[in-house]
Amino acid sequence: MLDRAARDTAAAGPGSRVLAFRWERDMVPPLMAVVDDVVPHRGLGPVHVLTEVASASGVPDLVAVRFDERVTSERLAAGLAPVTDLTQVRALVAAAAGSRTVEQIAGAAQVTRAYMRGSVLPALVDAGWLQPPTGRGSSALVAPRYLLRPIASDLITVEAKKAAWQRALNQAMRHAPSADGCYIALDATRATPAIAQRAAIRRLSVGLLTVDPVTCRVTVVARPRRRPADPAMRTLLAERSWQLVLAGQTAGPTFPVFGRDLTAV
Repeated sequence: MLDRAARDTAAAGPGSRVLAFRWERDMVPPLMAVVDDVVPHRGLGPVHVLTEVASASGVPDLVAVRFDERVTSERLAAGLAPVTDLTQVRALVAAAAGSRTVEQIAGAAQVTRAYMRGSVLPALVDAGWLQPPTGRGSSALVAPRYLLRPIASDLITVEAKKAAWQRALNQAMRHAPSADGCYIALDATRATPAIAQRAAIRRLSVGLLTVDPVTCRVTVVARPRRRPADPAMRTLLAERSWQLVLAGQTAGPTFPVFGRDLTAV
């Protein structure tokens, strides 16, 4: 049962009152408690539930990730820290896929050849990922010391809103390329309009959860359709999540989105 200060009473009709969440942040503990039920089970090991982890496009309210412990152990043994810069991630993903020239890698990373040669590649060489480039100009060759492999077996995001389901949906769709699946989570007492649109929401590859403000029960109304993630964007979110876990933290450094009173939403 939620603390009384964390709830709000809203009129539901003449002579009746229904409890509703006052703060979106109070929806987080119930969601964290059942996250195993919504995370895919392709991998083994524990699920880490994190907040405020910046993706390549926006900051999901929740990130749930199960790491591939064999890959992370190999990374730690090799002294390879999390890669948290999107351009560097794109370069390493391209190199792992077979790109070998500065021109190819710069194109995949969406930067100029000069910037790739002068800034990105030196940083990745210093970090132990790449050999120093050989040759001159855009045809210079880049040889990996270590191929970047996905560290997350399972990765989902959740966007929590009390009632503004369309806003939650728009935000979740921004995160979708970064994860294996994305959900919106709504106060169960205010979720009727979204539930009525659950088929349309699912067609957009977004799932729908509701959280009861009295019992804290989380209901899976619809699971998202599978859609391919963007390899670099998914890798970035996984690497930033791993950085937090290695530091013993569960929340990123961004503005605390759950700290605002959104009772009008």
